[in-house]
Amino acid sequence: DAGVGVDSPIPNGACRGAIGVNAEQCIEFDTYRAAACAVRDGAVDAYASVARAHHGFLSGNTDWQLDVIAVPDTEKAPAFGSFVVAKDRAGLRDDVDAELNAFLGSTQHRALVGVYGFTASDVDLVLG
Repeated sequence: DAGVGVDSPIPNGACRGAIGVNAEQCIEFDTYRAAACAVRDGAVDAYASVARAHHGFLSGNTDWQLDVIAVPDTEKAPAFGSFVVAKDRAGLRDDVDAELNAFLGSTQHRALVGVYGFTASDVDLVLG
């Protein structure tokens, strides 16, 4: 009967499906902070989101006494963010792909995400 907090329709869908939580147990919050506060304050038992986001948030809130439990890769493969472009905008899609391909893995990329605790190994996962 645990309550699970989510902060958008995407983890909410995962909450209601893949992890086997009943719809009544999923409680949607407007912001990440609101969901995290609900866990801290005991309003929900857990908060479904991305492990990296949890680690980053908790690194700035060390007094909250919360732990991150990451879903093992053997249970569910890691997912990476993406952009959506209309099918009839192939030129835009190609331009975005070109910029991302030039940026991903670059020194600038590594420096930018390093500030948030991502390691070189984390970046290399994105590169495949």
